[in-house]
Amino acid sequence: MRLTDFLDKGASLGAEAPCLTMNGRTRSYAEVQRLSWVIARALARSGVGPGDKVAILSANDPLAFCCVLGISRAGAVWCPVNPRNEAAENRELLDLFDCSCLIFQGAFSPLVARIAPDLPKVTTLVCLDDDAPGAAQFSEWVDGISTEPWQAEPADDIVMIAGTGGTTGKPKGVMLTGHNIETMTALTLMSYPFDGRPAYLALAPLTHAAGVLCFPIMTLGGEIVIMPAPDLAGFLDLIGRHRITHTFLPPTLIYMLLDHPKLCSADLTSLQCMWYGRPDVGVPAGAGHHRRDRPGNGPAVRADRGADDDLNHAAQRPPACRRHPRRRALRLRWAAYAAGHGGDHGRQGQRAARRAAR
Repeated sequence: MRLTDFLDKGASLGAEAPCLTMNGRTRSYAEVQRLSWVIARALARSGVGPGDKVAILSANDPLAFCCVLGISRAGAVWCPVNPRNEAAENRELLDLFDCSCLIFQGAFSPLVARIAPDLPKVTTLVCLDDDAPGAAQFSEWVDGISTEPWQAEPADDIVMIAGTGGTTGKPKGVMLTGHNIETMTALTLMSYPFDGRPAYLALAPLTHAAGVLCFPIMTLGGEIVIMPAPDLAGFLDLIGRHRITHTFLPPTLIYMLLDHPKLCSADLTSLQCMWYGRPDVGVPAGAGHHRRDRPGNGPAVRADRGADDDLNHAAQRPPACRRHPRRRALRLRWAAYAAGHGGDHGRQGQRAARRAAR
């Protein structure tokens, strides 16, 4: 299954419905589809074929996410690059993944200039929003390309290679298949509330779980509201303004949110589900004594921890907060969230090491 199948499903539910929104500008599903076809053709014209690896180095940005979909149309493999990594680490990962194309934002031009000379496999550089030495400017790169539907046949089912954090050794690449993403999407849609057409607020980096969670939203024809940088005051404002139903936060931002002065006055009535990234969010003292059917008693927390520390969790329908002895707390319901447990396709670094040992 392609990543663009989720986009196309959403488009079938309403081509003119909002798909990607940032800073007041919205691209409809039809516009994102057309752009994905153009980007796919531009990749093919640049020599990128099915199975080739294409990296994206960008902060949260709708055009960068459209490139993810274009990579899928071209039958290539998306390799998200974490902008917060050290330059040497990103260079090693890009070389390890055998990337032949790097698409990046102008803000990262100095980083690209530092690592590009040591990346002989990268033959195509594309800058999304600026002129950068040795790189094609995006508008020129796609100039004159047809907007007619087109996609290449993929070489296999691998759609994404995600870099590991390196906490258990040298960073590697986890190869995820379309089946992984399809499984995660199905489990998400079955396990969490989706009442009506969803609106998803992406504050966390789209290079990680926040990006993968876009696919169940698109399956239902929902709107993805993208924040270019963390801003909790803006986050709370956007929830009310766009009637956000779903969002994702890492634990550090959850703790900051719980102490934010605007939390109690924010309109969170539209929020159906808040996912968070790891099972180690601290439970407020005494929370286990509160019953979920007594909203006046503060947070009702249930921790369903799995053995796999890659599980994500969700907090469903947080109403108005109340002051807690330790912190103001949202009403949390913790639930295990299986992120594509169809089994990943292996780790690229491990395979390379095995090949080298032969």
